Amino acid sequence: MIELVTDTLMEQTVVAAGFAIKDTVAGPEALASPSYMALENRSIVTPHAFIKRIHPEMAEGINHASAMQTATQAGAIGVGPKVLWSDVETGSIAMERLSDGWIAARQSDLKSDAIVGVALGAVKAFHGTDTLPVRYDAFARIDDLIAAHDTYGVALPDDIIWLRRMIGLAQDALVQDAVLVTCRNDGSASNLMEQTIETVLRDAPLFKGGADMVYGPVSGGISNENWRVKDTKGTGDWFVKIPGNGTEMFVDRATALDASQKAAGAGLGSRVYDDLACRGIEINDFLPNRRPSANSDFANLDLCKAAVGAYKTLHGLPALELTKTVFGMIDEHLCQVHDLGAPMYKDAAWILLNADLARDAVHASGLDLLTSFNDPMPGNFTIDNAGTVMLIDYEYASMNDRCYDLGIWFGEMFFSRDRELELIEEYFGEMRDDIVSRVTVHKAMADVKWCLWSMVQLKMSRLNFDFYKYGMWKKVRARSIMEHPKWATHLRRL
Repeated sequence: MIELVTDTLMEQTVVAAGFAIKDTVAGPEALASPSYMALENRSIVTPHAFIKRIHPEMAEGINHASAMQTATQAGAIGVGPKVLWSDVETGSIAMERLSDGWIAARQSDLKSDAIVGVALGAVKAFHGTDTLPVRYDAFARIDDLIAAHDTYGVALPDDIIWLRRMIGLAQDALVQDAVLVTCRNDGSASNLMEQTIETVLRDAPLFKGGADMVYGPVSGGISNENWRVKDTKGTGDWFVKIPGNGTEMFVDRATALDASQKAAGAGLGSRVYDDLACRGIEINDFLPNRRPSANSDFANLDLCKAAVGAYKTLHGLPALELTKTVFGMIDEHLCQVHDLGAPMYKDAAWILLNADLARDAVHASGLDLLTSFNDPMPGNFTIDNAGTVMLIDYEYASMNDRCYDLGIWFGEMFFSRDRELELIEEYFGEMRDDIVSRVTVHKAMADVKWCLWSMVQLKMSRLNFDFYKYGMWKKVRARSIMEHPKWATHLRRL
């Protein structure tokens, strides 16, 4: 612990501010916070000024430049004392001394409607002042403090995992509607994700160096960092997807771009821009008149049939260069789990034995390879008021068996058995036992693929998502199909 702010340090500060140390008195008495107890700072009052110096140890947690600018702007509009002098390097500031009669507000004072109204007016006026050089991100700050506990060997609360998950729920709720913030493009981003999107705005020709652009996060994805970008002086409105850490291990970005462009040409997706395709960054027109679907939307049979129509259109598109079946995906993830030292399920041998039985049965029957979507999470189906469906996010697209697209979609939507049979008939024009079994086997394989993917993400992703829980849920559902008495029957029918 560095020594607290000493008499010598305070005398140096007073002189530097242009005042004499004589006729000074100590600042406010201790009240309730560390600041008032002189643990974060120390203050002195002269006949004309209030002078404060921040404790050196607190420099890491306080941005002095932003603090001084904040105080200066507040003083300039009359909602704070006028700043007479400041020194960013030492964290020192001198402000005009308030006249007699001013007191620090108490909790009881804030029960007065008149006082609350004046306080809100002051806050509102301050919010209209110039933009500060640093943004404050409470969630990033929480993560920094959690990391600091580890750095300094300080024990975290026993329930820290649960607590961070609850904070994550709040974080998702607060960014749900993609609140936009001014893009300064001057290195003032508050975290790594904002730094990355600001680099994209500067580098992509479409965004004109970031001038007049605003951006905000779009929640929902569990692999990448998604943003909405708008031109404040034009009609431009875009969706930007920045590849998540490690996604290059299982996403072929060239194929994703090809699939997106072909889908857009067929009216299944929005316009695609290739400005930064060389970096794997996807840019599409934002779809303001559409919304991501939820599982509950697919309780509507008409919407399900619209989605089947979208799948049939997609499956009829020209072939992609990449062929990757679900068995190729499983093999890929198994290698990644091994290479990364990721955790593996205790019953992995049993799961993989049944996956190999399914592989042999599917390959013996022949593969029905078509341009496939492979990633039907609800948010990837966008819907409008007319009930039409467009697909977004083609990063897992490949040539694959069409029954994989149906099987993974059925599993993702938790359809009843009757609804699955209804949609199989809608797609194929008939409902045969061998088709039902082929879809069911692929449904189980999809869960095997995604439970392994989750273990890879545990080691690679910086997103706030419970990949372990997600993977366990997928694994348990795969087992529920494989342990069913009809599993062997399904394999024989192929």
